[in-house]
Amino acid sequence: MSYTHLSQDERYKIQHLHGGGFSAHEIGVELKRAGDDDQSRAST
Repeated sequence: MSYTHLSQDERYKIQHLHGGGFSAHEIGVELKRAGDDDQSRAST
C-alpha cells in the first residue's frame, strides 16, 4: 500500500469538513481518497 501526501488544498478541505462534523470516511469520500476495497473494511 502506497502513501500519497496531502496537498495544502486537501489539508484545508479536511480541516473545514472536520469542523463541519463530517466523519473521516465521509471526508475521504469527498476527497476521493476513501478505500472502497475489501481490505479497507477488514474486521479486526
